[in-house]
Amino acid sequence: MLQANSKDKITLTAVDDNNDAADVEARVTETRKSKTVRNRRGEIPTEQRVGTAIGRRESLLLRLTLGIVFIWFGALKPLDISPAHELIALSIHWFPGDVFVPVLGLLEVLIGVGLLIPKLLRLALAGMLLHLVCTFIPCLTVPELCFTSFPYGLTLVGQYIVKNLVFIAVGLILGIGLIRSSA
Repeated sequence: MLQANSKDKITLTAVDDNNDAADVEARVTETRKSKTVRNRRGEIPTEQRVGTAIGRRESLLLRLTLGIVFIWFGALKPLDISPAHELIALSIHWFPGDVFVPVLGLLEVLIGVGLLIPKLLRLALAGMLLHLVCTFIPCLTVPELCFTSFPYGLTLVGQYIVKNLVFIAVGLILGIGLIRSSA
């Protein structure tokens, strides 16, 4: 049975083969922005509530988590406590590691801060994507540190580098969101 209560509300009742009202009833409230499905007790399922809450804030959640990672990892480099210090110094051997690594760390901190400030997001995303593409340089300059057997057997360092593909994907998703929101 389908009842139209108003322009924005529709009530659906499931009917079994005998045309009796089934034990299960679903009410769908449709608005121009979202659909809310309720169970037979009129409650919104937990999965839908959580999904809706995260969906409204997905861009913020991605920006916060990326920003924290970039600030954290970047801050370790000037403090000379980064486990990636030696890898970076070996990979970018044409610059002195004692200068390049701390400067790279400060750039990472700036990228992280830019991810947290909406007005700086475009610049931060551009810097982040460029930086992340450059994180694959060790695969070319010191492949013995990245692979046990090229191209599939990754060392721990290789896995550390390849996981940046996820960060690149997140950066692209955030960038696409910016383009859509400004169009």
